[in-house]
Amino acid sequence: MRRRLLSVFTFSLFLAVGFGKAAISAPSQQLSSQLRQLAYEGIGLLREYLRINTTNPPGNEMEGVRFLSSVLRRENIPFEVFETAPGRANLYARLKGDGTRSALILLHHIDVVPAVPESWRFSPFSGTSSDGYLWGRGALDSKGLGIVHLMTFIAVKKSGLPLKRDLIFLATADEEAGGLLGVNAIIKSRPEWIRDAEYMLTEGGDNIVGPGNLIYLGVENAQKLPLWLRLVAKGQPGHGSIPAPYPAPEKLIRALQRLLNMEPQLKLSPQVADLFRHIAPFQPRKMREFFSQPESGLTDPEVVKRIPLHFRALLQNTISITVLRSGDKTNVIPQTAVAELDCRLLPDGDPQEFLEELRSTIADPEIEIQTLLWFAPASSSLKTPLFDAIKRAVSKLEPKAVVGPGVVAGFTDSYYFRRQGKTAYGLDPFKVRDRDSAGIHGNDERISIANIHFGIRFLYEVISPLLWR
Repeated sequence: MRRRLLSVFTFSLFLAVGFGKAAISAPSQQLSSQLRQLAYEGIGLLREYLRINTTNPPGNEMEGVRFLSSVLRRENIPFEVFETAPGRANLYARLKGDGTRSALILLHHIDVVPAVPESWRFSPFSGTSSDGYLWGRGALDSKGLGIVHLMTFIAVKKSGLPLKRDLIFLATADEEAGGLLGVNAIIKSRPEWIRDAEYMLTEGGDNIVGPGNLIYLGVENAQKLPLWLRLVAKGQPGHGSIPAPYPAPEKLIRALQRLLNMEPQLKLSPQVADLFRHIAPFQPRKMREFFSQPESGLTDPEVVKRIPLHFRALLQNTISITVLRSGDKTNVIPQTAVAELDCRLLPDGDPQEFLEELRSTIADPEIEIQTLLWFAPASSSLKTPLFDAIKRAVSKLEPKAVVGPGVVAGFTDSYYFRRQGKTAYGLDPFKVRDRDSAGIHGNDERISIANIHFGIRFLYEVISPLLWR
């Protein structure tokens, strides 16, 4: 009798602290309560995470790794750390399944872009909680996502249920500078971490959000290609009072002016055409016809003028002059002048062809063009069980929302996985309005506390059928 009572008590306790098998197939009050509790914990963890300055450069991701590993250690989850340079580190943890299906990766990057504190409402590394938001550099890109991944990972572990596939938590370094010390180094030196993975979810989704509801969830399966270049001009140095013939700064300025005078050519890649057709119903009335039939609209100059800048960027190769360096004294003509360009090519672009176009436009053999970073074309199919799982989760939690492709002008760690033949999606499990998303790489980056709650519940719904069915 005592053994029977103990069994009943044990089962009741499991229901109170775990998720139960009902969590696999359908939402339940108990599951919602457990995920809500993890979300409250996650909010506190995100506040701490935002206080760690992992600005790249220099990165300092090891401090972020130490913080995340302390949470995993508390949950008795084994992990590994891979330091790729002093202070630069990546974190890996895995929940083991029975191996009947290939692994699924949840990935976010630890590093963040620089912030100018005097331009922010709150200090960018204060983790301030105000007005229903957590404020700080990385809140959206991508420490907020990382905490959602981490708490979902812990939720799966707490369920105690046997998994059909391994679930991997990966926190990487150096994404903001191209990922050479992050995913690229992992592929070269720790291939066993990801070799058996079939799917990867990371940042990069492109959602359309209304007042409190999700209208369109864009699953990023293609992105523009980064081609970062350095132009170097050299000339005769001298005294500023006696102008030298064709000095280095003048050479560079003339080269840059020729690039600025280039007439951008609009081109519709297959990935962008697919995106436009999916989001056409959600565009202003005057632009719906163009988004529905973008091929014909590109020939109409009046229509082209009305295309918003963020969509126009998806229709052309772009060049941004981001760094200029030349001299450090007013009365000295410098010997060298340097400019760095952030070029982004269409998803099906040819980097070599674009480079030749630049050389032809600059038309100065004395300007040296150095390649700092470049990606070859890579995309993922949306005809997968993972995409189907995302659609089911959206229909359950946001039944009026539409799910479709996403194409981003930036780049993410997805590139490296796609080049490995794996399915990689950018999935932002948030309902972030345009006014809030402006903080990404800008001022006053923030994420709402409500989005942490929604993100954990949504991500759990996405991955559950892949883990247990």
